[in-house]
Amino acid sequence: VGPRSALFVPFSKLGIIVMDESHDDSYYQSEPQPYYHARQVAIAYAHLCGAVCLLGSATPDVTSIYRCQGQEWRYLKLPSRILAHRKVVQSQISR
Repeated sequence: VGPRSALFVPFSKLGIIVMDESHDDSYYQSEPQPYYHARQVAIAYAHLCGAVCLLGSATPDVTSIYRCQGQEWRYLKLPSRILAHRKVVQSQISR
């Protein structure tokens, strides 16, 4: 768990990289140099380490959709949202 810069930490046994909301523009490092997109770094790092790179997004970008349709990437779909519809406690409503 960490910011974009966590991708540059040397791990001895990296098994998985999980990038939530991978479509988000905040993963692009524009200032200061070096310029990079953390998603591309995560994919390359996972490949070098023999690890899995899991990109999560409710609204994937066009590039991700294209790579899944071309079977370059594997597409996994959640059947329902996790913890999305929690019950509201009555005391929270009256606030």
